[in-house]
Amino acid sequence: MIKLNNDQLSKKVISEYWEAFISGSTWNFFSSMLRNQINEPWATREDWFEHAKACVENDTNITQALEILLVEDKEEYLDFAQRIVSEWHERGAHDAYYYYELMAKLPCDNTFRRKYLSSDFFVDFTKNDEWGESDSARKALINVDDQHFLEFLAEFINKSLSVVNISDDEIEYNVLPLLIDLGRKSGDLVSKDNLDRVKRFCLDYLKKDEVIFNRYLDGCLDEDERQIWVGDNIAYYAWVLGWDDIILELKNSEWYWMSLFSEWWDDTSNNNLLVWSLCKNEDFLKKRAAYVMKHDEYCKLDGAIAWERFRRMDDEKT
Repeated sequence: MIKLNNDQLSKKVISEYWEAFISGSTWNFFSSMLRNQINEPWATREDWFEHAKACVENDTNITQALEILLVEDKEEYLDFAQRIVSEWHERGAHDAYYYYELMAKLPCDNTFRRKYLSSDFFVDFTKNDEWGESDSARKALINVDDQHFLEFLAEFINKSLSVVNISDDEIEYNVLPLLIDLGRKSGDLVSKDNLDRVKRFCLDYLKKDEVIFNRYLDGCLDEDERQIWVGDNIAYYAWVLGWDDIILELKNSEWYWMSLFSEWWDDTSNNNLLVWSLCKNEDFLKKRAAYVMKHDEYCKLDGAIAWERFRRMDDEKT
C-alpha cells in the first residue's frame, strides 16, 4: 500500500466526502459555520453548487442538494423543492428531521412548512435534544433567519436568564446550547446583561478547570471530581458568540494548551481543532489534524478541513 503524505491524504479525504455527498451517505456541511466559512480552502461556494447540481442530474441525495441550490437560485428550484416535500408528506412524513432544513427554505406560507415547523407540531422548540427533531428544526429556522422564531427563542432565553437563582445545570444544558445555535445573532436578540451572565458562568468554570487540571498534573485528582465540562468547548463558545477577549486569553494560556487534546480534554467533536485552525498555526495543531484524518474514520473530514486551512496559512507566509 502506498503511504500518502498529509497533503495527499487531505485531498483524498475531501474527494471521498464529495463522492459520499453525491450518493447521500454523509452529512451536508453547507450550513455548518465551523466547517464552511467564506473562501474555504477545502470547498468553494462553486464546489457546493456543482456537486448539488450533480445530485439533481443523477437523481441522488435530492433533499440535501436542494438545501444548497435554493440558496443559489431559489426561483429555479423552488417548485421542485416544494414537490419533493409534498411527496414526502404523502409517503407518511417519516424521518422529518431530514427535511427540516429544506422546508425552512420554502416560503413561510407553504402548507408543509407551516405544519411541520410550527409550535403546534413541536411541544417544545427549546428542548436540548442534540441530533433530535426539535434540535434539527430549531437550527433550520435559525439558519434561514426566521424572525418570528428568532424573537420567540430570544424571549425564552432572556426569561430563563432573568431567574435570579437559575442553576448551573439549567444554564449549561438548556440555555447555553440555544445561545450557541443562535451564534452571533444572539448579540442582537439577547440582552447584554444576560449574555454577560453566561460569559461569566463560562469563565468561572474555566478557572475552576485550571485549578482542577493542575491538581490532575500533581496526581491528586479524584476520578469523579469534574462536575461540568464547559472548559472542553470554551474556544468554540467564544468563537461562536464573538468573545474575542476570551479567544485572546486562551491563545496565551499555557495550562489550556497543555490540556488541549490530552486525555483531560479529548475534543471528540473536533470543535477545538476547527476553531483554532481558523486563527492559530502551530505544529501541534497540524499534528492533531493529521491524527484525525488518519485515525477518526467517522470525522476524518474535520482533520482535512483543518489541514487545508493550516496549509493556506503556510502559503500566505511565503
